[in-house]
Amino acid sequence: GGKDCLPPRVFLDVLDGRATWRGREQMELHVAACWHCIDHFARMAEVIELLRGIVPLTETESAPWMQLLDVQPSRSGLWKRLVG
Repeated sequence: GGKDCLPPRVFLDVLDGRATWRGREQMELHVAACWHCIDHFARMAEVIELLRGIVPLTETESAPWMQLLDVQPSRSGLWKRLVG
C-alpha cells in the first residue's frame, strides 16, 4: 500500500452501510486506481459474505468439540428456562 491508501475502517464502513455518500464516492475513486486497495476491499467483502452464511452448530454437533476443548456447557439463562 501507498501513503494515500485508505485504512481498513473505511472499507468496513462501506461494507456495513455506515459510510456517507461522499465517503463512499471517495473510496470508489481511490479503489478504481489502486490495485492494493481493490484487492484489500475484495478480500474483506469475501470474508464478510462467508461470515454471514455461517450457521451455529447444534448442541449435538458442538458436544465433541466442547469435550475436546474441556469446555463446560453454559447453563441457559433464567429467561430461556422459563420460556423454553
